[in-house]
Amino acid sequence: MHKLWKREFDRLLAELQPLLGGTIITPKLPDRHLPRAIQSSYWAYPRFVAHIDNHHAELTISEVASSRETAVIGAEDEYLRYSVMGEFGTKFAVTHEGILSRMKEFLKLDFEFHTGHQVFDDKYYLSAISEVAKAALRNHDVQQCIIALEPFDAVEIRERSAAVSRGVKSEDDLLPEAVQQTFAGLVRLADLLSQGSA
Repeated sequence: MHKLWKREFDRLLAELQPLLGGTIITPKLPDRHLPRAIQSSYWAYPRFVAHIDNHHAELTISEVASSRETAVIGAEDEYLRYSVMGEFGTKFAVTHEGILSRMKEFLKLDFEFHTGHQVFDDKYYLSAISEVAKAALRNHDVQQCIIALEPFDAVEIRERSAAVSRGVKSEDDLLPEAVQQTFAGLVRLADLLSQGSA
């Protein structure tokens, strides 16, 4: 797989290090020493870790937008995956409504949760099973935090991590200012969820 944004991602991490005080974690071996299958894997990319407002934060690049997806062989899409750690006590996922999500719901392959807020429900596909997750997604402040993370491909909350994925379309997606803004929004969402006020 051709890594479209490898050089720019490396540059971004180098620029983030002094701004956020983080660390760049590189693979143990350079790409040329790894087997061909691993060389084309995103496990061979470096990643950035930092502490942002008392949260362990990490920035990686991936071929999939969410943990619920698998990579399409030959696809050249790449996504920045932002994550922060916390204690959230719930799980849910937010993606955009689309033909595939509507087809899944029609065929009863997946059941979408609706908050009762029509504009929010029409724009996003919400996967939530627990009552805690449903209550969080009904919360106006949580909805506003999710909207503020746009543009995104997926927002995922797990028991101990909050993540947002954004497709890399241009060099503008790999600017330190954009990364700082996304982390700030994700930390706001994480704080809201971990306070239990959601």
